[in-house]
Amino acid sequence: MIDGDTDALMKTAHAFKGSCQNMGALPLGEICFTLEQKSQAGETTNLDDLLVVLESEYARVQLALEAELDSFPVGSDL
Repeated sequence: MIDGDTDALMKTAHAFKGSCQNMGALPLGEICFTLEQKSQAGETTNLDDLLVVLESEYARVQLALEAELDSFPVGSDL
């Protein structure tokens, strides 16, 4: 699935983890942290279950952010 590119996975997971933490999506950040740790350890096989959890949590965060945006008045500058 990841094809052994541990460096790219580690860098991507690290960057995404920071973004998640900055916006308060802490569970999603924890999943990214796990991916980062696994890639540092060279564990890039059998990540399918973790990626399914990541996608599910990402979808949940996306819905929450959309709901937050919808709560602002139309034409608002945020």
